[in-house]
Amino acid sequence: MSPTGKAAITDRVVGGCALASGDPIGNPDTWPLAMETFMSLCLENGWTPAAVGCSEEAGEIWVRETRMIALEIGDEAVVHVADYEPDNPRYRNVRQTVRRILKQDYSTQIYRSSDLTAEMRKVLTEDSKKWRGGNAERGFMMGLGRIAESDEPDLLIVTALKDGQIRAILQYVPWGEKGLSLDLM
Repeated sequence: MSPTGKAAITDRVVGGCALASGDPIGNPDTWPLAMETFMSLCLENGWTPAAVGCSEEAGEIWVRETRMIALEIGDEAVVHVADYEPDNPRYRNVRQTVRRILKQDYSTQIYRSSDLTAEMRKVLTEDSKKWRGGNAERGFMMGLGRIAESDEPDLLIVTALKDGQIRAILQYVPWGEKGLSLDLM
C-alpha cells in the first residue's frame, strides 16, 4: 500500500520471489509510492522482486521507479493475417510443417462453440481428458479445464482429424476487436 493509501500492489511470495500481479490498484499517480513500499518490503525480507501481467504504462513506471528490467511476453506468436505471406522465406518452417501434416492426410475443421452440438462437446471433452491421462491441464492452458463451453459462444475450436478421428484440438478465445488468443492445445 502506498503511504497515502491511494494505491496498492497485490503480490505473492513463492520460493523467495515476491511476484507483483498486474497493475497496481488505485490512482496511477501514486503507483510509484506503492512500488517503493513494495521494493522496501522485498529488501527487508530478502525477496527478489518481480512484476508480471502489467500494462505497458505500469511496466514503464516499474522500470523508471525501481530499475527493474522489462521483458515483454505473450505476443511472440502474433500472426497478422493480412500481412502473412506464405512464400516469404521467413515462414519456411511454417510451410514445412504444413506440408508434413498434409502428407499424413490430416484435415482440419473450425467451429464456434455456439455451433457445437452436445455430442461434439462431449467428444471434445472426453478426448482432451483421455489425452491428458486424467491429469488436470496446467501450464499453457489459460482455461483451467474448460473446453467448448456452451456459455462461451465465441470460443473458436480447431480440430485436426485423421482417419475420421480427432487427433488434436486448439481452442482460442476472442481477444480485442478482431483477435484470437490461444487458450488450449
